[in-house]
Amino acid sequence: MTRWLTLSALLLLSLAASAQTRIDLGVSLGQQPYSNTILDPRYLPGVDVTATHNHLVAQLAIEYADISDVDGHLYALHGDALYRIPFASTWSFAIGGGPSYLYSGESVSEFTVNGEAELAWQRDRFGVFGRVRAYDYSLTGFRVRESGPNGPAVYLGARWTLQR
Repeated sequence: MTRWLTLSALLLLSLAASAQTRIDLGVSLGQQPYSNTILDPRYLPGVDVTATHNHLVAQLAIEYADISDVDGHLYALHGDALYRIPFASTWSFAIGGGPSYLYSGESVSEFTVNGEAELAWQRDRFGVFGRVRAYDYSLTGFRVRESGPNGPAVYLGARWTLQR
């Protein structure tokens, strides 16, 4: 995990150091369905940092889910590479994915992969976005109770540009 976090931080720093790289800070609130009615649905507040250079985007996102009904608290760290396609003057669509690290204090931690699609509107230094992210995991508490994600997480969020 330490190696993965170090590589992600170096990637973000190297993109930030290059010319014409935009750094954004975002907050989001998502919802993910679960196959177990005790957990369905779960809200996922999150924070993300993105570095955009031309059409390439490096994103580091951290999310939290309260699954204390069955397994404590779940933290998800996503490091994604996205390809952003601008259209109109203020809209863009991005698609990509990358590794995810999931940790639950009551259970085990694991690495998995995720896929993401995002539609964003950006004007000056402020923007809003809608995102769909799919990733699967099988923590111990879920296996015992025959539960787990039952579809992708859907998010709404806002983003502020820190550096242009």
